[in-house]
Amino acid sequence: MIPEVLDRLRREIAGVMTNPIRVAGVTCAICTREVDSGYQLCFRCRVDRSRFEVSGRFGLPQNLTSDLVVPLTYAVLGQQAYIDMFKYKDVVSFEAAQRRLTLLTALFVVTHGSCIDRFSRPVTGLAVLPSLTGRQGPHPLETFAQLLPQDWRRIQLTAALNLPADRNQRREANPAFYRCPYNLSGHHVVLFDDAWVTGGHAQGAAVHLRNAGADRVTVLVLARMLKTDFGPTAEFVRKHNLPSPPYEVTVCPVTGGACPQ
Repeated sequence: MIPEVLDRLRREIAGVMTNPIRVAGVTCAICTREVDSGYQLCFRCRVDRSRFEVSGRFGLPQNLTSDLVVPLTYAVLGQQAYIDMFKYKDVVSFEAAQRRLTLLTALFVVTHGSCIDRFSRPVTGLAVLPSLTGRQGPHPLETFAQLLPQDWRRIQLTAALNLPADRNQRREANPAFYRCPYNLSGHHVVLFDDAWVTGGHAQGAAVHLRNAGADRVTVLVLARMLKTDFGPTAEFVRKHNLPSPPYEVTVCPVTGGACPQ
């Protein structure tokens, strides 16, 4: 894409979106939220990893959750990016929010579409995280999924029947909440979602895909939500002056810095 055009598109979202921070000992190596001193992972990611650890080849421990989440922006409670994550689904007032998120996705594809391949191994499949709320019809997230690389072969992933009525139970990381009809042996699957709060939905789906044979699951999300009603998150947002640093396309969302070679 012509640099001038790329910069014009970036400026449209620069005042709303901000690049997630990837610094060891500062943010979670998986999901990019703040971490407690001395830890590489946040509390929730540590819990999910311990829940889904199994004995792998040669008896070595193997974790079935995703060990890489790629959020394209932070979304701070009360700020425009956070509001956009709800507005884009609104049939009445979705236009501006959907345009910004479309640009965010498109800029990722143009400037960093191959970074997941280079950081890990080539992506062979794409699954869109299904809603567990019983929503009818196509999810608005499908609009953005259509922009992702065409060589990421689409993999059907649906919600299971007879899900718990309790919303809090549905937020848990539970692979039984999903259905995938394919044998995914040998595949590297990108699991696409709109927002990461605690990661329960995505990690439950990631474990289901791993149980279906996938060698690796990378979670790609539009936004890592930061809820400042939690003290440590509020302090993290204050310390890093979020969301003031404007979004820069040169910052790789996979590494937090330069693109992988």
